[in-house]
Amino acid sequence: MGVTESEVERLRAMSAKPAVAETDDWSAIQSVAEVFAFTIAKCRHERWDEVDGCELLVKAMEMPAAEIRRVEHTLRPLGYDLVCARLRELARHAKRPKLLGPPGYQLVRNDRGEVIEVEATNSRYNPTFKK
Repeated sequence: MGVTESEVERLRAMSAKPAVAETDDWSAIQSVAEVFAFTIAKCRHERWDEVDGCELLVKAMEMPAAEIRRVEHTLRPLGYDLVCARLRELARHAKRPKLLGPPGYQLVRNDRGEVIEVEATNSRYNPTFKK
């Protein structure tokens, strides 16, 4: 069915407000994949569409493609085939992260995001570099 932008914005607004009475126990969750598994379980319990629930999470969290793929690779062996198919599709269309610079270097940006300097981050590329 798909997730609308208004649903994503509503979820973001809900997450910005502190919960008054939290009924779900999130203390055991330690990874992003576990958040998705918990969401799937919650959607099944409430008789919601679990695929749309996971798509809503991806869009609300603005997840990068690599993280979406990592979650998909974790959930696939557990049998969440429909969710994994949607995650794979979302990963194909996710925004790519900005390039951080060549290996061993760090881009220094000004307040407008423009690269103003490239500096070495280890001694392999800069013999005068000190930790």
